[in-house]
Amino acid sequence: WDNSSFISSDRSDVELYRKDWTRTLHEVIDEVNRFLILGYFRPVNVGEKFADSILESFIRNNKASVAENLKELSKQDSSKANFIDLWFDNASAEYLKDEKDPYCAYAKVILLDWINKILFAHILRPHFPIAEKIIELGSKQNPSQAMDIFRQITLKCDFYSVFRNITLEENIPEIVWEQIKEINSLFCRTKITSVNQRDMQILLENSVKTSQRVITWLFTTDPHLADFLVRIAFDNVKDIAIDPCCGTGTFVRAVVNYKMERGLSAGEAYKTVFA
Repeated sequence: WDNSSFISSDRSDVELYRKDWTRTLHEVIDEVNRFLILGYFRPVNVGEKFADSILESFIRNNKASVAENLKELSKQDSSKANFIDLWFDNASAEYLKDEKDPYCAYAKVILLDWINKILFAHILRPHFPIAEKIIELGSKQNPSQAMDIFRQITLKCDFYSVFRNITLEENIPEIVWEQIKEINSLFCRTKITSVNQRDMQILLENSVKTSQRVITWLFTTDPHLADFLVRIAFDNVKDIAIDPCCGTGTFVRAVVNYKMERGLSAGEAYKTVFA
């Protein structure tokens, strides 16, 4: 359990990140109890591993250098400083016990946006040939060149809400850019497209949870809650169901399962569900 390793022994740091280390403590106790009762430890899921290890450590290790780069740019261009100040005025509630420096907070947004774009492009590869262009990211010399890849993907298969440009995202240091290219290479080597559906859902949901939903505003729903809401929402199981903000598909899956449970065939269920 190293997900709280970023916390120093300084008393103020311990107090600031109390929720983080107490959550880790509870996880350790729960896992030890599981072992004492059942005799085995819970295997780590690929989605949890990515979100807990790669994504968190990448953000933690690079937010300071990105923030410092933004500060230097803001000294030369007051419009950049004004943008970050205005953004933080609206978003500061998200960071009350996390980031008090607006530049560090926005650095997180930039880093998360890059990872979200790359991850989603790899997920699209089996379905849209244009998404194969994400492989070319490793050959791009700078972020501005790489951003053109996402523009090309958007033109062919939409998903603008994921691939859109955000302000100042091209302003990252070269050392951080090299790490982003390495993460993309990792996805290429491990063939993320072959991850099974359940692991992919966990991968997406944990990535969203880790990123505090500051980029996509995607809120995951507990499957049990989704099942309950679907059951109380339907009078006629043959009615059409639409989820325009499906995210990782928790509600869509719950609707299909409920329709089939009530006697519809898989084909009938899928024909009446849209997302």
